[in-house]
Amino acid sequence: MNLPTSLFVDETVHAREVTLPNGEVHVLYFKELPSVVFKTYNRVQTSANPQDQDTSMARLIAEGVVTPEGGPAMSFEQACKLKLSASTAIFAALLDVNGLSGKKAERSTAESASGTS
Repeated sequence: MNLPTSLFVDETVHAREVTLPNGEVHVLYFKELPSVVFKTYNRVQTSANPQDQDTSMARLIAEGVVTPEGGPAMSFEQACKLKLSASTAIFAALLDVNGLSGKKAERSTAESASGTS
C-alpha cells in the first residue's frame, strides 16, 4: 500500500518572517519536524527535572531552525541564550511551519517572494 506523501515530514525549507516585540522583523528558515520530536518535547515538559523543562523549547528551536540550505542554523547552546521574546516568536513560527499554530497554513511574504513553501 502506498501512503500519501502528505503524511510524512517534508524536506522543504520554509521561510517565515519572525517579528519581535520591538518591531524588528527577521526572515528565518525552518524545517518540519517528525512527530517523535514533538512527543519528546511534550514528555520533557512534564519531566520532574526543572532544568529539562526549562531547556525543552531551546532543543526544539535548535532542531527546527535551519539555514536556507537546510543545515543547522544554531546550536542548542545558542538556542539557550536567546532572549525570551526571540525564543517565543521563533517557537511560534516553528509551530506554524509544523501545522500546530491552530490557524490555517499561510504562506508568508518571504515565501511568496522566494517561491519556497
